[in-house]
Formats: sequence, C-alpha cells, structure tokens
Amino acid sequence: MQTPDSEYEAIAEEFIKGYFAARPLLGTAIGLHEYDGKITDYSRLALDAELSRLKRFDDRLQKFELNKLSQRQSIDLRILQAAIRNEIFQREAMAIYERNPIVYARAADVNIYIKRNFAPLEDRVHSIVAIEFASRKARPIFCEKILSQQSPTLRTNAFGRNFWRRTGEQRLR
Repeated sequence: MQTPDSEYEAIAEEFIKGYFAARPLLGTAIGLHEYDGKITDYSRLALDAELSRLKRFDDRLQKFELNKLSQRQSIDLRILQAAIRNEIFQREAMAIYERNPIVYARAADVNIYIKRNFAPLEDRVHSIVAIEFASRKARPIFCEKILSQQSPTLRTNAFGRNFWRRTGEQRLR
C-alpha cells in the first residue's frame, strides 16, 4: 500500500512528464534532453487536450489532505496546485492563445541550443536543424492556425497584421 507521500510523488511525476511533453523547449531548457529538437504543438486540438489534462490533474490533486503529507510534500502539493491553476487561468480567463501572439513567437526558439553548452556542438546543431525543419514544414499551417485562434480584434488590428506579416517575412529569409 502506498503512503500519501509516495502516491503524491507518483502523480506529480506523471504531471511533470506530461507538462514537458506538451512544452518540449522547456524540457530542453532545464536539461531534459529527450525533448531536444522537438517543438510545441499549438493546434487547437493540442491546446484543448492540455487544458483538459491540467483540469484532470487539478481534480486528482484535490483529494490529498495536507495534514497527511509530510511538510515537504505538503508545500510541494500547494506549489503544484497553484501552478496548475495559474495555467488554467491563463488559458481560460486570459485566453493567452487567442489574445497574445507573443506566446507563439517562442514556438521555434533555438536560443537554448546556442547559449548553453549542454551537449556536443554537433548534437545541438542536429536539434536546431530538426526544429527548423519541423517549423518550416509546418509554418504555413502553423501561421493559419495561429491566426484562426486569435481573437477577431487582435487578428484585424494593425499590430496583429503587422506582427504576423513581419514574423513570416523574417522566418522565410
């Protein structure tokens, strides 16, 4: 039989693996190199699936009683719950994927591969090429998806039109 601490640890570990699978660049940034060369899926289907996953984990974590966990796990649980609720808030109340085009600017950011010497240069270049290939291949579909997910105001105002035009022009050079 599992203790409350070990049960919490297993759920937290499961959450974190899914979190980085949905945000591979963050996984690479903290040193989890199984995510090297992968890009985030910003399709509506993927965004909705991640929101559902966040809500499921929020529900699963609510069953834990703080007084039955060790002090360390109790604190960790509260931090994880706050982080999950913040993500849910950003996605639902703030509608960041519909209102903020800057979230998409990070989609093919390769700076982490250049700034940090975490692997041999050849391996890092291979990851950069994989990201660039995936983003170039998906760019027309990606830009259309992003534009379709933006709110009508952002999509039609001068900032939104100019942002996507400039981004497309820079990336195609």
